[in-house]
Amino acid sequence: MLNDLLEDYTLPLLYICIAVPGEISKFDSSINMSTKFSACEGINLVEYYGKQFNCKVDVKNDINLMMLGERTYGDLKNVDNALMLYIDSGVGGAICYDGQIIEGDDGYAAEFGFIKVIKNGEKVNVEQLFSINFLKKEIKNHKDFDKLGLSPNFRYKDVVNLYHQGNEIVRDIMLSSCFHVAMLVENLFYIFDIKKIRITGRISMLGEEYLSKIRDELGELKDIVNLDYSSLGIKGIELGALKCALDKSFCHIIESRNNRDLVYFESCKYAFLTKG
Repeated sequence: MLNDLLEDYTLPLLYICIAVPGEISKFDSSINMSTKFSACEGINLVEYYGKQFNCKVDVKNDINLMMLGERTYGDLKNVDNALMLYIDSGVGGAICYDGQIIEGDDGYAAEFGFIKVIKNGEKVNVEQLFSINFLKKEIKNHKDFDKLGLSPNFRYKDVVNLYHQGNEIVRDIMLSSCFHVAMLVENLFYIFDIKKIRITGRISMLGEEYLSKIRDELGELKDIVNLDYSSLGIKGIELGALKCALDKSFCHIIESRNNRDLVYFESCKYAFLTKG
């Protein structure tokens, strides 16, 4: 696909930025864990695509890039401290502190879904309380599931349609999960002391009512924590990747010109000294 794209351009490709949903090793730029790209696990994507296209390559977590996109083009523009909570098939996020996106020692920072809680006497991950996969499972296991008119392999968009149609079973399951989301938001606020928190992912398809329910569950923090959906949504990932690639491309151009000028200067100096 990239080769086909490049056939229409005479200019050289300077940079590739790859957004990956999952855990990225910052040591060898390989995918450690990703439900969507498990076949690529263990492959050094920087080396692979660098050799294919003879250019610089960056591999970034998709939600980190979404944070970059929001801070460049969205309502987090010029905001130094912010958290992003990603609620989709699983639960993840991104942390921006003092203007820097935090990756952590191993590149896995902000995997909020792996925070442990006790449920029915067992230790479970937070994402087992309100992720889309969990909510779908709750709906499927409901005693009146047959009355919903859903196929056994129903999709999330089918759930969203029932939610907006006012189905009481679906609405109760979805909105009851807001308590657990609010509890996570509260903990993140007290850990990081960051007031601007944005929720993103397909959970946002539930609309303003879902967000308002989370705010209500925050209690006294409702007027302190600035909680909203991300302004750019999934588009923020593309814009973040674009921002990253453009910045690195300009750095590459400047470095190349500096090196060229240095070579030219050294050759002139050599000619001058030889002639002298």
